[in-house]
Amino acid sequence: MGRSAYAPAGRKEEHAKSRKVSRTDRVRLPVGRAQLNILTANGNNDRTNANLQESQLSPATVTRDSFGKIGTFAVDGQVYAQALYASGISIPGKGAQNLVFVSTMHNSVYAFNAGAPPAKALVWQVNLGPSVPSQLLFGRYTDIANEVGILGTGAIDLQRGVLYVVADTLRNGAPVFYLHALDLATGAERLNGPVTIAASVPGKRRGREGGRHGSVRSAAAYSTAGTAIGE
Repeated sequence: MGRSAYAPAGRKEEHAKSRKVSRTDRVRLPVGRAQLNILTANGNNDRTNANLQESQLSPATVTRDSFGKIGTFAVDGQVYAQALYASGISIPGKGAQNLVFVSTMHNSVYAFNAGAPPAKALVWQVNLGPSVPSQLLFGRYTDIANEVGILGTGAIDLQRGVLYVVADTLRNGAPVFYLHALDLATGAERLNGPVTIAASVPGKRRGREGGRHGSVRSAAAYSTAGTAIGE
């Protein structure tokens, strides 16, 4: 599965065909910063999806000729988590870059340079361990096919320079949740991570009976008080 990049208003760009950029050697992607960072699901902890500072996009500027798909980023699994964006991240030996972070159900996290052609956009990729077969979690009745890895959207802490993600990982035949804090510039583990998440409640609902494993579908939320994760 791939993730698409979009040209900003007012820039006339070549359009990409499915999974392939047309005339790749001629495509120039924007290198300027976006108007705001997307550090958590839906843009903020209130989950409003609101950008109250938007001043460029309008019916007059978002047209077939000025705004559209210009590339595809290849990844190794299904993408349920929202892609996140952080501008001006200092990359060792490469200077400041605007990064798009994509997490997959195969437990991989990618950082792409938003201002580079897709073939040269990958800054780093890490895999956080084997994913969990969805049938092991949900049995025959599931809305998730094949595997469960990073299902919920992570959260970025710009002050510490880390991306928090929860990965569902298969260990000794059993699923285990791990909270990872990945360096924004390199993907390396930070803050003594990963940390095992272990908890159970009584009940008979699937995923909870006898303390059985559930799934983290909700997005992580970050504030200076800490990181919140829900099921």
